[in-house]
Amino acid sequence: MNYINEMNECEANQFEDFLDKYLKMDPNAEVANFLKAYALFEKKEYEKALDVLHKLEKKNPKYLGAYDLAIQVEMAQGNFVAIKKEFQKAIDCDQFDNTLTQRWIQYCAMQGINQSTAQKMLDNLMIKSLEKRGKVKEAEQFKKKLGY
Repeated sequence: MNYINEMNECEANQFEDFLDKYLKMDPNAEVANFLKAYALFEKKEYEKALDVLHKLEKKNPKYLGAYDLAIQVEMAQGNFVAIKKEFQKAIDCDQFDNTLTQRWIQYCAMQGINQSTAQKMLDNLMIKSLEKRGKVKEAEQFKKKLGY
């Protein structure tokens, strides 16, 4: 996504105008909404970016990019409570991968938590999420795998 960073202001405005026009024709276009949120994030219009991202999460809870970018937006604002909520939403939707694992470790490092402790915290969040969703067998298998 770095290509948005490399645009000059005129190009960025033209790109955003294009996205606005496209979204008027198809307001549910996931990629266009994601790019709109990313453009808003780059302009430091954090609340607007989060509004777009939260709508994306509701429309498609399995759209991992929305959680990832929402976490980055919240990190930029230092909103640690909201960051944890975004992680929990991604975990609860079974939408957690290596990218979000790295974000979690980054989030914990910002709070002075070492990587080993961060991984244990993440493992516990995942176990609780599985149990909360009635996936007791999967939670037990995960615990066994971790040696709990």
